[in-house]
Amino acid sequence: MRRFMTVENNQNTDFLCLECGHINENNSELICQPCQTPLDKTFYDLLINYSLRAIRYGYNYRTNYERQVKSKGKINEKYSLLDPQNEVQWLAAAALSGVAGNLVYDTIKHVAKQIKIRLTEKSKTIELKQVDKDTFEIVSDEQTLAKFVLYIQNYYKGNAKLDKRVADAIAEEEIVHAMTEGKSEQLTNTLSKQENGKAMQKMFLEMFKNGAEEAKKLRQQGPTPQQLEKLFSLVKKNRGNPVDKKTKNKKASAKRKK
Repeated sequence: MRRFMTVENNQNTDFLCLECGHINENNSELICQPCQTPLDKTFYDLLINYSLRAIRYGYNYRTNYERQVKSKGKINEKYSLLDPQNEVQWLAAAALSGVAGNLVYDTIKHVAKQIKIRLTEKSKTIELKQVDKDTFEIVSDEQTLAKFVLYIQNYYKGNAKLDKRVADAIAEEEIVHAMTEGKSEQLTNTLSKQENGKAMQKMFLEMFKNGAEEAKKLRQQGPTPQQLEKLFSLVKKNRGNPVDKKTKNKKASAKRKK
C-alpha cells in the first residue's frame, strides 16, 4: 500500500514552511529554521495529500490526455502514472495558495528556486528518478511552471472548462484509484468468490458506484479557500524575500524608537 508523504512518515523530516516558504531539511523539531514557525502537522498533511491528488489528476493525467486528444482526436490509451514526490508536492502547495485570487508569483518563484537547487545538488550524487526529472523541467521553464500552476488551481476549482473527453478520462482514473488503492487483498478475495459472469458484472458495477462516491469525497477533502489564503504570508508580505522573526522584531523595535 502506497503511503502519502506526511511529516510522520517522511524519514528525512523535510518539510515546506507554510509561513515563509522555506524548505527545511532534516528538521525533526518541525520548527522552521529561518522564521521559527512551528509546523501545523494536521493541516500540513491535509495540504500535502491534496497536493498529491491535484498533481496526479489535475496535471499529470490532464497533460497526457490532452496530448492524446490534440494528436489523435480521442483518448484510446490509458496510463498508470508515477506518483509525485516531495518537491513537486511543495510546488503544488504554493500554487494552491493562489486559488482565492491572491498573487502568488513571488511564492512560486521562491519555492521553485529552492527545488531547482535541491534537485541540482541531488543530481551530483545520484541519477535522478523520472519524477525528479519531470519536476526539474517544471521549475526550470517559466511557461511549463505557469501551466503547472494554472492546472493545479483549475483542479481545485473543479476543471469547469476542461474538454469533456479529458474530464471524463480523469474522472475515470479518480474512480479506479478510489476503488483499488490500498484494497488489493480485499479485491483478490472478492474476485476469488465469484462463480459466474453475471455475479462478476454485478460486483464490478457495485465497486464502480462505491468508487465514484469515494472519489467525490476525496475531492472534497481539501483545504478551504480561507485556509489557502493565509498560506505563505511572510513570502507574500515581503515579495519573495521573507525575513525571520528576529529581524522582524528588530525592525519593529527600531520603528517604535523613532
